[in-house]
Amino acid sequence: MWGQWERIAEGLGAMRVLIQHRVPLYFRHAVFRALGSPERGVTGAVIGRVDGDGHPVPGTDRTLDVDAICVAYGFAPSIELTLHLGCTHDYDPRLGLYFPRYDGRMQTDVKGVFVAGDVTGVGGKALAALQGQVAAISALEMLGMIPTATADDRRARLAPALRRQERFGRVLWERFKLRAGLFDLAGDDTVVCRCENVTAGEVRRSVGQGALDFRGAKLRTRVGMGACQGRYCYANVAALMAREAGCTPQEIGLLRVRPPLVPVPARVLAQAGAD
Repeated sequence: MWGQWERIAEGLGAMRVLIQHRVPLYFRHAVFRALGSPERGVTGAVIGRVDGDGHPVPGTDRTLDVDAICVAYGFAPSIELTLHLGCTHDYDPRLGLYFPRYDGRMQTDVKGVFVAGDVTGVGGKALAALQGQVAAISALEMLGMIPTATADDRRARLAPALRRQERFGRVLWERFKLRAGLFDLAGDDTVVCRCENVTAGEVRRSVGQGALDFRGAKLRTRVGMGACQGRYCYANVAALMAREAGCTPQEIGLLRVRPPLVPVPARVLAQAGAD
């Protein structure tokens, strides 16, 4: 966190609000189970300690009376466009995710395709803005609108700030990545694909039926066939399949996307066809 002064101040401010409102904090804990019914909604939460890999610690669970539960595990890079454009993606085993390959100019291995922001990983708006500046400089250089010497000089000026924000991004990913042990909490009725309401049990059964990759699970369960095309469920489903099949998430392979990449109203598609 050295050099992240504005973020340290932001964190201290948030901590002050929590203390003022007497909000309890439980570090290295997780929600084990939600309690309630379709008629009454959420009525309670079972929480407990987890170890460094996310495995539940037996005998530490307890029940709290609550009327809402919010959970957030990990981030997902927005790689739909780079997948569609045919860019090469590399697997990061530490985070269990794929990222597009790019160089110091923010250019991918597809000429003329530059990346910045969440497609490279979630690092905050400051990192996205700096990457956007580098990408813009490189695009102008490629178009011949500024000489290479000028482009190199401008990129060099941005480099220190860029490295500082990248360090913060790595810390962020490491702290919020999905811990493998948390899958111990996923029962067969746990929904892993919200768009198509596919459960962990269905995914596990698909592996038993011969699904060897994400496409195989999709054909058997419709996982990833909803509006988000797997954007939210892919990483979790790949990790779940890997556990069941005794392989790595990398062996499960990448998902495939089709246009439109995000949901759009039918009138927009109709207008595009008319044009």
